[in-house]
Amino acid sequence: MKPSRCREAFLVHLPALRQDLNTSSVQDFDPTGTGELQPLLEGGRHITIRIGLIRVAGGKSRTRFQNRGGIYRLFIARNRSTMETQHQTDQAPSSSEDLKLLLLSDSNLPVGGFVSSSGLESFINHGYLTHCKTDLSKSEAIINFTFSNAQNYANLAGPFFYHLHTLIISSLILDRSRNPKEEEIQRIVKIIGNLNQLYDSMCLSPVNRRNSYAQGAAFLLLYTKAFSPSIVPTSTTSLDRLKTGLIEALKREIRRGNWSIHYPISFAFVTGLLEISLDRAIHLHIFLHIRSILSAAVRLNIIGPYLSQKIMYTKMEWMLEKILQEIRGKRLGRTDLIDSGLLQPDEIIIDPRVDGQNEEEEDTVENGPRSTWPFGEIIQTRHDSCHVRLFNS
Repeated sequence: MKPSRCREAFLVHLPALRQDLNTSSVQDFDPTGTGELQPLLEGGRHITIRIGLIRVAGGKSRTRFQNRGGIYRLFIARNRSTMETQHQTDQAPSSSEDLKLLLLSDSNLPVGGFVSSSGLESFINHGYLTHCKTDLSKSEAIINFTFSNAQNYANLAGPFFYHLHTLIISSLILDRSRNPKEEEIQRIVKIIGNLNQLYDSMCLSPVNRRNSYAQGAAFLLLYTKAFSPSIVPTSTTSLDRLKTGLIEALKREIRRGNWSIHYPISFAFVTGLLEISLDRAIHLHIFLHIRSILSAAVRLNIIGPYLSQKIMYTKMEWMLEKILQEIRGKRLGRTDLIDSGLLQPDEIIIDPRVDGQNEEEEDTVENGPRSTWPFGEIIQTRHDSCHVRLFNS
């Protein structure tokens, strides 16, 4: 493995440390395993890395990155002010990120969520939710449907969301201080297309695919119209030019290839461009999915608006915690990563977010995207056969 490629792979798979990474403070790897790396800044912090495991260790002058081909050493420098304020930063994200989250959580955003019931209308027409009650203590059916639906969606979309969001964030970090290169932009756009095609093949319900296409295109348009950087050359930075180049290249590729972008792919791409952290982005995405189901239940007159708010107030936190914990370690398999262009055949996977991961551990179905509720997808697929329909899906 070439040192530069290994370095890039390391950056790509460490989104949680993106605020600590500075390309000027990441020293080259030592492929021979014999060299010494000196701290770049006083008060720096060493990171000891194993395959699938990351540990932070202070006070040692050498750190080791263990790979099949040898030992590589790495040092990431951090100044004292960063070290002292990092805990506060983790606990209290920037006001800019908070504002972006508030804007994206607005129910009035024109992303087409109001046209989808996520299969709820089909369930009602098939008689599976006729016993819903307008009382929280007696409304288990709608709560169970909402949780099962969101759980199924998150297990399928979560791995794609992680890899794409990480790719965008890492690209912004690497190119923050230099002009964007056209070949790098084209590489990223090609990966997005490959991930979108893979997600499409794993999405079982054609009704769900149709809805995902509509929302994905609308969300991409939302970024272009409302959140994209200014296109005036004199007022843009290299980072703004990279973001503009990515969105324009993706739109051209979609038009040229005559394909549609799926909603989770579009959401991960946009939140990456907005530099929203991975955890908060996926949290928001699942929250919006749950809220849209309960909103559809109100419009279908299954529950009232007050009960909908009561369910979100009392059950939303439990649903989100359980689902997010379940998908935390979900990743695409090595073969899928290579086919999509995210990984080269001679590269390894470094994932510090998955504890206890073994480098020799083979890809398993349980660790990748999957459908946890096929019955729900079957009923959703029958949506077009319903005689009376309020929603498109």
